[in-house]
Amino acid sequence: MSLQCGCDYDYDAEWYYEARSTPKVLNRKRRTYCRSCRYRIDHGSLAHPFIRWRSPRTDVEERIHGDEVPLAPWYMCPSCYAIYDRLAGIGVCVNLGDDMRELLDEFNRDYAPRGFSLIVRREEGVL
Repeated sequence: MSLQCGCDYDYDAEWYYEARSTPKVLNRKRRTYCRSCRYRIDHGSLAHPFIRWRSPRTDVEERIHGDEVPLAPWYMCPSCYAIYDRLAGIGVCVNLGDDMRELLDEFNRDYAPRGFSLIVRREEGVL
């Protein structure tokens, strides 16, 4: 698990990302999987994209792409994104590849104040 109470904005990270809060219809020839729970997201289903990029590694990459080399986007199903959004909203940093359901359980078990439980409602996507 990689639940962290504070975000360390490391400027030498391997790659960076930006979460898109608005879901988009997956319009690809092939289906993809939720980066968190591995749920299959089919063509035409809603998914939350995470736009990713990295710094150029060579002069050639810098001449072609500039300061940001685009990477393939990652997607989350609405259920996992609802949990991600809740955790990010209270300042908890997570790794995108971790199972958000397990991170929510870990937060409620180990980090939540006594008598407090972070709940994500069914309307927000949790099954």
